[in-house]
Amino acid sequence: MKKTVCLIVAYYGQLPFWMSAFYLSCKYNPQISWILVTDNKPPDNVPANIQFVNLSLAELNHLIRKKIDKNLKIEERYAYKLCDYKPAYGMIFQEFVKDYDYWGHCDIDIVWGDIYGFLEQEKFDHYDIFTSRKEKISGHFSLYRNVERVNSFFKEIPYLVWQLKRRYRYCGIDEKYLSNLLHKNSNFPVIGGFVSKLLYTNIPSLDVYWKKVLATAGVHQREMLSTAGSNFLWKEGKTYHIDGSELMYIHFHKIKNTLKMIDFRYEDDPSEFMIRADGFYTVE
Repeated sequence: MKKTVCLIVAYYGQLPFWMSAFYLSCKYNPQISWILVTDNKPPDNVPANIQFVNLSLAELNHLIRKKIDKNLKIEERYAYKLCDYKPAYGMIFQEFVKDYDYWGHCDIDIVWGDIYGFLEQEKFDHYDIFTSRKEKISGHFSLYRNVERVNSFFKEIPYLVWQLKRRYRYCGIDEKYLSNLLHKNSNFPVIGGFVSKLLYTNIPSLDVYWKKVLATAGVHQREMLSTAGSNFLWKEGKTYHIDGSELMYIHFHKIKNTLKMIDFRYEDDPSEFMIRADGFYTVE
């Protein structure tokens, strides 16, 4: 039996102009569900596998204080701090993901390819955590087995609450510190004469998939900026690199500032579009 998977996005503020491309790529992944926690109202047409959960920031903070620590708070002007909370989403949003075998976190500066095809190819259900980066947890796509020992594992990160209280600063808890914890080493400073690696004594191990890079790396996006006519491609539910190789998804975080336009709506349902350095274009 196929494992059920739900990806969580928490996003506050105006949604970006490329959401039609995001929605379309979600539609072609019917085995995956998305939960978009946001203060935005859902558009009239979205794929059936995307659920909008309208929570004000005050309501979200109530959940965070209830599930994690009573002194925590996300401020509107520092909403990017939510990235530090990603490993805790399974606990914060437990009522929304309780019926899934796996939950995960992802970003929306993404066009999805054949997610489940890649997951099954890599036998993801053998692992407690599955990530799209090599030897590192990915903030833009990671999955967690939906069980208590995995959902609460993030609490083992040293000085976790102290870092979450730093409201104005993203600390990299979702990527750097969780990766360190899973590797059971650290770049923390020396404390009281003992290296902080000792903080990891007696922490249980989890089985992690981080064998290869499954999405576009930043270096390849920067190459696009300097190479005229180059593009990534989405075609009938699959995503392709500049060199034509298939990827699990296209992450375009390094070219967001140069993207200006999209020439289709979700309702247009194109079968193929490309991502160039300046925007999203249907292929005729």
